[in-house]
Amino acid sequence: MKKHILLVTVILFTVYSTAINYNQQFRLKSYSVNEGLSQFTTGKVIQDRFGFIWISTYDGLSRYDGDDFVKYRHDPYNKNSISGNRILAINFDTSDNLWIVTENGSVDKYNYTSDQFEHFLFKPLQTSIVTEFFTDSKGYFWFGTTNGIYKAELKNDEFVVVAVYFNSVSPKYENYILSIAETPDNNLLVGTANGCKFLAHQRENFYLPGQLLTNYTNSLFRRSESETWICTNNGVFIVKSDAIQKNGLVNLSEVRKIETLNDHFIRSVVPIDNDHYLVSTLNRLFVLNLPTLSKTEITVDKTGFFENNIINSTIIDRTQTLWIGSQQKGVAKIDLHQLPNQISRYEQTRGMFVKMLFRDSKGGVWIGANFNGLYYLDEQSGQLESVSMPGTIPSYMLFSPTMIEDNEGNLWLSVNQTLYKYNFKTKQFEQLSIEGMNLQAPFSLAMDSYNSLWIGCTNGLIRYYFDKIKPEFISIGNLSDMVSSEQISRIVFDKKHNIIWACTKDNGVVALYLNKKGKVISKKTLKHNNDIHSLNSN
Repeated sequence: MKKHILLVTVILFTVYSTAINYNQQFRLKSYSVNEGLSQFTTGKVIQDRFGFIWISTYDGLSRYDGDDFVKYRHDPYNKNSISGNRILAINFDTSDNLWIVTENGSVDKYNYTSDQFEHFLFKPLQTSIVTEFFTDSKGYFWFGTTNGIYKAELKNDEFVVVAVYFNSVSPKYENYILSIAETPDNNLLVGTANGCKFLAHQRENFYLPGQLLTNYTNSLFRRSESETWICTNNGVFIVKSDAIQKNGLVNLSEVRKIETLNDHFIRSVVPIDNDHYLVSTLNRLFVLNLPTLSKTEITVDKTGFFENNIINSTIIDRTQTLWIGSQQKGVAKIDLHQLPNQISRYEQTRGMFVKMLFRDSKGGVWIGANFNGLYYLDEQSGQLESVSMPGTIPSYMLFSPTMIEDNEGNLWLSVNQTLYKYNFKTKQFEQLSIEGMNLQAPFSLAMDSYNSLWIGCTNGLIRYYFDKIKPEFISIGNLSDMVSSEQISRIVFDKKHNIIWACTKDNGVVALYLNKKGKVISKKTLKHNNDIHSLNSN
C-alpha cells in the first residue's frame, strides 16, 4: 500500500493554488482496465480522508493511491473479502467509514486497519436494487432503491428498517430513487425518476412525504446551510431550506431556476471554489461562475473519452483535480491547475533553465534562469529585459526557486547561495548578511503575517524580524541527526492554520505552530516510517 500524508498535500496546495484559467485546453488522462481499473463501467467516484480515490464498477471496487490501482473482488474462499463484484452504491457515514452496497444482498464496511470487509444484512436487497446510500445527521441510514426509500438503523450485524417511503407492492417508475440530501431542519430531498420529492420531518421516525418538482432528478447538491441545488433533465433548480414547511406544503417562491443551464440535461454539480462550480451533462462539462451565473465549457485534448460515452459521476479532489466516472470508458482525471506545456509567446525564454518565477504586486514577472541570468517581463508591453545584479555574471548564476515580496514592496531572493534585497524605489540590489547569524547557503524564503522573513539555509531556519533588531535561529533537527536534517529546501506559511511548514533535504517535513502573536509554541516532525499513513519519503 502506498504511503501518503494528506495533511501536508492539502495545506501546501492551498498555499500555492492560483486562479484557474477555464478558457484553456485541459489535458485529460483516462484509466480503464489496461491501467488497472476493475472494469470500464464506473459508477460513483469518491475520495476518503486519507486521499485515496474509490471507484465503484460493475466488476469490483477499485482504489487509486496516486500511482496504482488496487482491485477488490469477491473471493468465495475468503469470508472477509468484498461480498459481491457488482457495486451498487458507495458512500461515507458521519464517522468517515466507507460503506459499499453490492448486488449480493449485503452491505459491507471497509476496515482500513485490516484491509478487509465486514458484512451486514439488509433484507430489502433481496427484492429491490439499491441505487443510493446516505447517512443523515442523526446517524440513520437511508437506502434509495428501485422501489422507494428505506430508513434503517444498524443493530448487531443487520440493518433494521424503521420506515419506508415512496414504496408500492410492485416497483413503479416514479419510485426509482436516484439521490438523497438532507436540509438543516432534518427534511429530506429525494431525487427520483418522477421528479424531486421530499420528506418533511415531523418527529423521530415520521416524515410527511410530498412532491417538489416533476422533473427527472439526477442528483442533489447541498451548496450551503440555506440552499440545495436540484439537478434535473431540464436544468438546475435552487431550493431554499425553508421552502419545505412542516405541514408538507411547498413555498414555490423559494424555488428558482438557473436560466443559463436551462437547456441542459444536468447530471451533477460539484464545487471548485466559492465562486465556481463544475456542472456535468451527459457528455459535456461546464464551469458555472456563481456571481454572474455565466458558464464556460471545459475543453480537453482527448475528446474521444466523451464520444459515445455517458458521465456517471464527478468529483473535485483535495488537490483540485477533476475525476470523471463514465459508463463506457472507465475514469478520467483533469488537473485544473495544470502547468502549460510551453510559453511560446516569449521566444527569448526558449531553451532556458527557468528555476525561479515570481509575479510582483506591480504586475511584473521576474524570471530567474540558471546560467542565463535574471529577467523582468512587462506583460502589458511584452518586453523581456535582462536585469543585472552586483557581483554576478549571468552565465554563472544559480537561483533558488523562491522570490518573495515584503510589506514595503521590497523583493527578496537568493542567487549563488547569497541573499539579496531589491528596492523598487531605488531600483537597486543589496547583498545582505544578518548580523550574528551564519547564513549558510540561503535557499528558500517565506513571509508570515507578523512582518518577519523566514530563511531556509543548509544549517537550519532563520527568522528575520523587520521591526526588531535581533533575528532568531530556529533549529528543526536533533543533535543526533546528520547535518542534512537542517537543510531547508522549501518553506511555506499556512496563514489559515498559522503554521510554518519547512521541507528538509532528507529529514521529512517540520511544522512550526505559531500563537496569535507569532511566537513558535510547538514543533512537529512528519517523517517516513512503517505507518501506512506516513510520508512516502523523507
